[in-house]
Parts: sequence; C-alpha cells; structure tokens
Amino acid sequence: MCKFQLALIEAATMRMPRRDDSVCFQSLVLKLNDRSWMVRMLAVHEMAKLEPATLAQCAADVVARLEDDHEGVRCTALNTLRELEPAVLAQHAGAVVARLKDSDWDVCCAAFEALRTLEPPTLAQHSNVLCRNARGRIQSARAPGGIMDAALA
Repeated sequence: MCKFQLALIEAATMRMPRRDDSVCFQSLVLKLNDRSWMVRMLAVHEMAKLEPATLAQCAADVVARLEDDHEGVRCTALNTLRELEPAVLAQHAGAVVARLKDSDWDVCCAAFEALRTLEPPTLAQHSNVLCRNARGRIQSARAPGGIMDAALA
C-alpha cells in the first residue's frame, strides 16, 4: 500500500463511529460494493476492527472482495480475513488458496499469511492445491514455521 492510501485510511478512520455501533457495521457492508476502490478498501480495512463474531456475520461479503478489480482491496480483504476465528476462516479456505495465483505479489503474500492462521488439519486438506498453486512461491511456505510445516505436521 502506498503512503497516500495509508494516509487516506488513517484520516478516514479518525471519523468512523465506534466499532460496536450497529449502524457503522451496516454502513461498512454497504460500502463494500461502492464504485470507488478506495471506499471499498477502507470499508474492508475497518471491518478488521470488528469483534470476530461480528466479522463472521459478513465473512462472505469480505471473501467476495477477493475477486475485486483492485489489488489493494484484495490484499486488505485477506488481511481482514486473518481476524476471523480459524474455524470460520476454514469455511473460506478455498477462496484464500485461490489468491495464491493472484497476479499481484502482495496479494499472494497476504494469502499465505491468512492461511497461516488456519489449523493444521484444514491446511492438510488443501496441501496439494497449495503446492500446485504456489509454484515459485513455495519457498515462503517451506520456511521454518511456514504453512507447509503446519500442513505436514
């Protein structure tokens, strides 16, 4: 993310209502489909601040942003998904694994980081796909403590 994007997020979040505000939650879900990538990215970013149970209610909406046209929105969505409980994220593991083939390197890295939060049995279910999709990026997965260590444990 460039400095401009970070400054925009920082400025906008200072004006956001408290995270436990249900009106704020509904507003964020609506903004996920805004035509501006910056608004979509900010909405996904703010959702990471929700309580995990509240975030779980809109997990499918965040997962839908993994197909966004803008790499910043996809990357932010993956970072937000890391805030989910592992059992909830496991329901969307296939969509996260698919981002390993993303054309943007930062999105691929964010996908690996999101996958690291999953339980080893869930990772093991996807280990063949992980290896096949990662190709040249597999070194990251095999690093000590990487997701392949967990999947093969």
